[in-house]
Amino acid sequence: MLHGVLAKFHRTYPVVSEIPAGAAHEALAQLSAEAFREAVADNYLARAWLIQWQALIPEYLIWQCAREAEGWCWHAAEAKRRIEIITPEGRTLVLSGRLDRVDMRSGGELAVVDYKTSSRTLLRSKLQSPGEDVQLAVYALLWGGPVAAAFFLAMERDGVRPVPQGDLEQLVSENRERIALMYDMLQNGAQLPAHGADSACERCEARGLCRKDYWS
Repeated sequence: MLHGVLAKFHRTYPVVSEIPAGAAHEALAQLSAEAFREAVADNYLARAWLIQWQALIPEYLIWQCAREAEGWCWHAAEAKRRIEIITPEGRTLVLSGRLDRVDMRSGGELAVVDYKTSSRTLLRSKLQSPGEDVQLAVYALLWGGPVAAAFFLAMERDGVRPVPQGDLEQLVSENRERIALMYDMLQNGAQLPAHGADSACERCEARGLCRKDYWS
């Protein structure tokens, strides 16, 4: 719901710093209330999420205006993208997805933004080992052209802050190569090994199939 609210808000006000702060806050609060109305009626706990987000609206608008002061402006939201990748063995695969947000600044530089309600600590830990979390790199790849930056935008109780992905160009290239190579391997009959991470296996309903509990 938050993604939809922000998409609608920025389509209406693509440059937030050009409208009065009070008007921006009122518009975003109204859109939020409308988006959450049905959920709040069905589930009382949804009201807590709405209240938490409403408290962050001033922080979000401050961040947005600061970003515009740096030359970045909202460019697209919920952008559906589709690219073709040619594998080393000549196969063609299609990668498709949807980007939360794309920003642009003068000169045509682009940045991919992914909204998150997770904590910055958790998001930083996800990006600590380059290449392990592929979301931002794959989103940049999906755009189909040069992307200058990609980051998670953490929106939590203590504020709105970006968590950037480093070495983006290299990670985009590595992910393209890995996806293509894995696709060839799967088409050639390679087996998919069990992931094996305790955090992933803890609630797996098929845990007995790989006999995880009996691994040495």
